Amino acid sequence: MQRIVSTNQRIYFDINKSGTFIISGNDDGCMSAWDIGSLKGNNDSTLEPVLKCQLHDDCINGVSFNPLLPIVATSSGQRKFPELVAIDDDRDDMFENIPSRDNSLRLWWAGDERSK
Repeated sequence: MQRIVSTNQRIYFDINKSGTFIISGNDDGCMSAWDIGSLKGNNDSTLEPVLKCQLHDDCINGVSFNPLLPIVATSSGQRKFPELVAIDDDRDDMFENIPSRDNSLRLWWAGDERSK
């Protein structure tokens, strides 16, 4: 299993109650899911995700399966620092290129439509 993480931030993962799926976030705002129930024996090849979806506009650092309902929780966000620029007499601000942020907690329905 591989995931895209180019930050020193801790990125969490979770395994569902039946032990068949593992999910984790990436620093590009995507969540990936792998079917570990399909692993048989000692396989040295890289397991590819069965699902990869864009859920946030920032790094997904937390994922969690609800143990009772088909709900997945994801959290996102990381520290981002604006670029400092020299202060001119004509400018009121000293920041430039303030990065966008997505610091959020979201709940996702992961069951089929009939089980709502």
